[in-house]
Amino acid sequence: MSPTETSFPDHSLGDILVCDDTPASLKLLSSLLMDAGYSVRPANSGELALQSAFAKTPELILLDIRMPGIDGYDVCRRLKENESTSEVPVMFISALDDVRDRVRGFEVGGVDYISKPFQQEEVLARVRTHIELMRIRTSLEGIIEARTESLNNTIRTLRTLSAVNQTLVHATDEQQLLDRVCEVIVSIGGYHMAWVGYAEQYGSRSVRPVAQSGTVDGYLDNVNITWDESEHGRGPTGTAIRTREICICKSTQDDPAYTPWSDEANRRGYASSIALPLVVDDHCIGALNIYAPVPDRFDAEEVELLDGLTKDLAFGIEHLRSDTARHQAEEEIAKSYGRLQQTLKQTIQAMAITVEKRDPYTAGHQRRVTELAVEIAQRMDLDETTLSGIRFAGAIHDVGKIYVPAEILNRPGRLNATEFSIIKTHPTTGHEILSGIEFDEPVAEIIHQHHERLDGSGYPRGLSGDEILLQARIIAVADVVEAIASHRPYRPSLGIEVAREEIIKNRGKLYDPQVVDTCLEVLEEPHIKSFLEALTVNDANSQDL
Repeated sequence: MSPTETSFPDHSLGDILVCDDTPASLKLLSSLLMDAGYSVRPANSGELALQSAFAKTPELILLDIRMPGIDGYDVCRRLKENESTSEVPVMFISALDDVRDRVRGFEVGGVDYISKPFQQEEVLARVRTHIELMRIRTSLEGIIEARTESLNNTIRTLRTLSAVNQTLVHATDEQQLLDRVCEVIVSIGGYHMAWVGYAEQYGSRSVRPVAQSGTVDGYLDNVNITWDESEHGRGPTGTAIRTREICICKSTQDDPAYTPWSDEANRRGYASSIALPLVVDDHCIGALNIYAPVPDRFDAEEVELLDGLTKDLAFGIEHLRSDTARHQAEEEIAKSYGRLQQTLKQTIQAMAITVEKRDPYTAGHQRRVTELAVEIAQRMDLDETTLSGIRFAGAIHDVGKIYVPAEILNRPGRLNATEFSIIKTHPTTGHEILSGIEFDEPVAEIIHQHHERLDGSGYPRGLSGDEILLQARIIAVADVVEAIASHRPYRPSLGIEVAREEIIKNRGKLYDPQVVDTCLEVLEEPHIKSFLEALTVNDANSQDL
């Protein structure tokens, strides 16, 4: 049986490709791994290793370096260039023990390097670790993809909440309030249609539309909706009014309770809906109805935010009907704004975690940049509102990387011009994500500007001098210092002194002079100094593994 034809049981601990041109070494490694429970595909040349890997992607590859024909470095390079194998971890096992050989192994994309002769326990421990990391990463990518979509929905809903709160503050008329809320839900929230229906208390117990926005196209004129126990009262709207509970229709085509309206909904692209009761002065006066163009759109987090929006709307209606209680409305709106701010903080934290999980090489980068930037700002005696804006912006200054492909973010080698141009879009993307959310500080614009430079050589807009916000200039310096002091996929940590030299050399050219001077003072603070020195040591140790 040839090396590429070896078969193994499905219950193995992992699928490993081993390449070594020395028969004794190949046999020793293969036996060691098979005895430990792994499926092993041996290959005695670089050519056979590539054929085997491209035919079926392994979970881990062990490569010798010095081989006739294609050597181990070239095999690794070709694996990293192929889409199907670019993410597979490669461990070099070689008799070459010079530090330059090790560095070259990491430069071409290797994740580990073991010298021959090796300790069997060490090989097994490292193999187990890399396979577990690969499986965790694959699992996280699936979770992150789903979470990213959920975050996008949450961001849109937060923007809607913010706009509705502004409407509540300025509304002077009930009809104006209802019309504007429906308009905001559609235009900012990205929903297909929204309408408010009031419950008629007598006679047919019908639901009377009083405000609407979006793709309506006569829908409310062609349907009969009630809130009694009849067929037309058992849909989402009638049920929400009758029970005073939120009612969700996951599919307007498959939900039996939606049958009377499914044809009309299908013609207008409504795929799912939610009806939220409007309870005013302890009476359910009607319902807010929202329609989405995809089935099962409304997850638990989104429902919670929309429930808060509806309660705020109900409160606004109640107090517009009672001028004597106007001051209470202002107090409740302030509380609502506080709830929005708390939700906003939680969402910012979730976004920061999502970005860092997609880019494990810079895990903690945003947190460390924030800590250094806040220290600089405090020493500059900036007020608490400005400090808060720097904290928010620093914590998610790389949120735009959500839309950068993971293979570019996590690539061990240096990026080419095209890949770097994609990376350079992240400040603009971050600005677009956050531009609709209201902060007390211009957080979206700070993020947009954190790669701008005083002389206009930065990106994405080439701003210069005072065109760049002070907060962005602070984060820019903190970002550069942390990046130089930390390990990157394409190089080890360069150390604190190199970071100091960079900002001193470009003081007044790329970086704000006052910010640089303050940063240099902060870098002498014992807790900051030890923090960065520990970071450098930890990164150096990680390179020795």
